[in-house]
Amino acid sequence: MSNVETYYLIDFENVNNAGLICSRHLDYHDHIHIFSTKNAPKISIEILSNFHSVDYSFHCLPAGKQSLDMHLTAYLGYLLGTNGDKKCKYVIISKDNDYDNVITFLKEIHRSADIARHPKMDYTSSAKKKNAEKQEKPGLISRRKPREKTVAAVEVPAPSEKPAISPVMQLNTTVQRTLSRACFNNEVIAYAASLICKHHKDENAKQVVLDLLIDKYGFTEGNKVYRHVKNCLNQ
Repeated sequence: MSNVETYYLIDFENVNNAGLICSRHLDYHDHIHIFSTKNAPKISIEILSNFHSVDYSFHCLPAGKQSLDMHLTAYLGYLLGTNGDKKCKYVIISKDNDYDNVITFLKEIHRSADIARHPKMDYTSSAKKKNAEKQEKPGLISRRKPREKTVAAVEVPAPSEKPAISPVMQLNTTVQRTLSRACFNNEVIAYAASLICKHHKDENAKQVVLDLLIDKYGFTEGNKVYRHVKNCLNQ
């Protein structure tokens, strides 16, 4: 497991839900920033539930030509300036190769920067699959007849049971599903879910969540969100 702080800047309008699928284990060293607009499709609840243990932020941006691209690259520059010479990795998740020119430029002025672009978060698995396919290609065929080998019987272990879903992940999924059915946008869904998962064990959890929702969205909208999720705090 790498201890390098890794920042994923995701162009959700470009890659949609398929770009967020990741089979690698993510932890507190991973920072996920999803950039989207109101024109993008909704984020899958199942995918969002995989991010409950990482630093996750959702940036809802105004729609417009190249709007998301400009905001994403501006934020990348902000991260580079904030982290300075600290060893970090920056990964843009997008199929748009126009980002490559920006990456080249930033590497020229910040030579120690580790910046890359991939079409999806599961890029490591894709690379391993390609390497495996190369290794499977037949090489030169030996003319010598191979010796027969005696293979000892091997007892195949029974498949292990699927690990149980943690209570926090279940709560996260419940909140997201509740707000999604009520047609709230992705930013509200992600914020409210993370808020409840963080404070659900507090002594005055309901009051804390309500106050924070009002601070974020104002009295009317904050109460509207709270009415939909307050029952989740009883679980």
